[in-house]
Amino acid sequence: SAPDVDPIGSILARIYLSSIPSSFKSFEHAMTFFRAHYPNLTDVQLSDRLKRYLKADGADKFVVKRDPLIGDKYRGMLDGSIPSPKPDWDSLKNIRCPLLLLLGDRSELVSPTIVKEMLRINPRMEVVEIKNATHLICTEQPEQVLKAMQMIKK
Repeated sequence: SAPDVDPIGSILARIYLSSIPSSFKSFEHAMTFFRAHYPNLTDVQLSDRLKRYLKADGADKFVVKRDPLIGDKYRGMLDGSIPSPKPDWDSLKNIRCPLLLLLGDRSELVSPTIVKEMLRINPRMEVVEIKNATHLICTEQPEQVLKAMQMIKK
């Protein structure tokens, strides 16, 4: 999490989040839809993730387990009818304990400029880049995440 996100990455995330259907006619259709958005996940990782994200509802229908208004919210942000959240740099400045930012090297949301500003505002922050990962670092690269967290404890 960062106090701000890259503007282009934010638009891409909103387009994606507003495009998720509320249901799929089969688990395989859901796999196909989400495969396009999560190319780094193995089939097992994606399937495990979707088993928690979808609920079987009747014969061969899989409903997304999230507030159905989320898509509307992101569509509203895209068309300007709903204001985007304001960056919250003060919260970062006020954190007094050691701070760790785990960052996927393929993240479209947290740019190098944002990381640089985060480090300027809170020099107690340590940054560990997770290789071959987008925003889903824990799912995509769990071993690297665990290693980074164990390294920090020492």
